[in-house]
Amino acid sequence: MNSKINEFFYNFTFSSNPDVMAAIIEALRQFKDEGRHVLVKDHIRPAMSYLNAVGGSVVIDCLEKEEITRIFTDAVDAIMQGDVPTLNLEGNISAEEEDIDYSDDENTDAVDISDVPEVTLGCKVVIRNIDKETKTYRYDMVNGMLPKAVEVFTGCKVGDVIEMMGKEWRIEDVIF
Repeated sequence: MNSKINEFFYNFTFSSNPDVMAAIIEALRQFKDEGRHVLVKDHIRPAMSYLNAVGGSVVIDCLEKEEITRIFTDAVDAIMQGDVPTLNLEGNISAEEEDIDYSDDENTDAVDISDVPEVTLGCKVVIRNIDKETKTYRYDMVNGMLPKAVEVFTGCKVGDVIEMMGKEWRIEDVIF
């Protein structure tokens, strides 16, 4: 089975990111520790395909290892139960982030510009579009380079508007 998994990992574009691979291996380790029998053809291959499809709408390189592990584990669990995996990014929000009010402030003139947080390496950037979709990205180096997908946040601060995925997004918060 090890050779099948090795060969399989190299068939996906995200296999070049060691954090993503570590997350998948951690998920497989959890299944093994729980004594759950996971098959390459029936469970791992479809879950990897699902994770690859998720990469079309979410920048996987910007997610925390734990988030990727949870997405992959949830996909395998759904497949094992005969369900279709679904992505629940709301489950990725911590209690600290959940308490933040992202509603539009009516009194924006009262903000002291020196108090507005700027995007810096290692932070999380929370963005929201006009459709009220909210996404969180990790602004950090991957393999010594800043991923192209998050370069758009360089030099930005809370309140700035950026364009991503064909839409305009407002930076709602920067979490350190």
